[in-house]
Order: sequence, then C-alpha cells, then structure tokens
Amino acid sequence: MGATPIGLLSVVRYPQEVDDAEFREVMAGIHQGCTDCGTLNVGGDIGNAERIILSATAFGVCRPGSALMRSGARPGDLLCVTGPCGLLGAAVAYFPRRDTFEKSLPEEVERRLLDGWKRPRARVAEGRILGAKAYATACQDTSDGLKATMPPESFRISTCERLQLVRSRDRS
Repeated sequence: MGATPIGLLSVVRYPQEVDDAEFREVMAGIHQGCTDCGTLNVGGDIGNAERIILSATAFGVCRPGSALMRSGARPGDLLCVTGPCGLLGAAVAYFPRRDTFEKSLPEEVERRLLDGWKRPRARVAEGRILGAKAYATACQDTSDGLKATMPPESFRISTCERLQLVRSRDRS
C-alpha cells in the first residue's frame, strides 16, 4: 500500500434477473470508485452467475522499498486507523433484524451504515502520505473488520494493563 494507482481489474458476475438499469448502476459505482482514486477500470471479466459477485484487483506504482506491506509491522508499533471501523459489521448485524427491534435507528444513522457497506472508500491518499513520509511501517485494509485484520496473537486489548486510544478526526 502507499502506491499511486494506475489501474483496476474488475470482475462482475450477475444473475439473469439483473436488468440493464441495475447493471449500469453497478458499473457506475465501479467507475466512481476508480474516479475517486484517480485511476481507470482497465479490464477484467463480466459474466453470468447465480448471484451478484463483485471482485477487483487494484495495482499501482511506488518508489522501490517504499511499499507498505503487512509484514512491516513490529511489536510495539502503534495501531492507527484512517477511517471509521465497524460500519460493515454493524450493518450486517442490524439490517437483517431491523424489523424485530422495538425502535429502529435514526434514518441518518441507517444511511451511514448502508453507505459504509455499499460504498466502501479506499484510503489511497492516506496510504500515499504514510508511505511517502515514512510515518508507517505497515498498512492493511480493514474491509473484514479491525479485529479480523489483526493476527490473533497481536489482538490482546482485553489483556493489556494499560491501553491508550487516541482518536483524531478530520475537522474540515
């Protein structure tokens, strides 16, 4: 991570029931994601499947030795995140049972959960800054959740004697 994006290969598989408007919406979302990251969807594969399947591989370039790999993490490193965590997990837990709750979440909160789930945002600019200035030794996405991202042996929050959490928000 920390590279300048130069392309995306996407895989779009969909069932026969998906109409042209839905297909265009999926492709528009892929295009918007690429635009947001300053790159292009340069190819991939489109075809039929029993359900919608979306997958992609992004690639980019960086100076030799400056790529932020998962393997760069060392004991004692600080764990920092550049965006919200837990939105996908909260959406997956909440929406299937929403009708069983006495009270639903406010509309704005539901919209935020859905946006986090349906429109994940790659932190490309943050990765480039972290890599260019050597602020970080490692990077990894948290699309599977923060806890799932970390190896079990390093996830010891429950056994720490002292835990310091520093939260910084973009105030612009």
